[in-house]
Amino acid sequence: MTTAIRRKFLTAFCRLPFCRKAEFSFRTALTAVILSVMLAVFLSASVIVKAKSSDKAQEQKLYYTNITVEKGDTLWKIAGEYMDYEHYDNIYEYMEHLTALNHLTSDNLYAGEHLIVTYYASDGN
Repeated sequence: MTTAIRRKFLTAFCRLPFCRKAEFSFRTALTAVILSVMLAVFLSASVIVKAKSSDKAQEQKLYYTNITVEKGDTLWKIAGEYMDYEHYDNIYEYMEHLTALNHLTSDNLYAGEHLIVTYYASDGN
């Protein structure tokens, strides 16, 4: 860049409140501007991602259903079938949810036993 452009840039940049009474080189000023732009882009992107994920979560509702345990069923198998990865971090969290919901004292299930399971679905599903 030419010296005149650098001088104009530094003059404009040093009018900002945090630059007063400080000597800034062209590189320091340019680095500060680039970092500020990157921070603004990052914050904007994170807000957009959060808004999209919360919209998707709001579209789905929590439903309850009653199932009958069949021979060979395990809590792990049932949790894997009904768990929604958008609402639970891992299968263990969902298994704990089912255990509390059904007042189970162990992971042992018996054929013919009835369990309440939750699942998320869009309206009308």
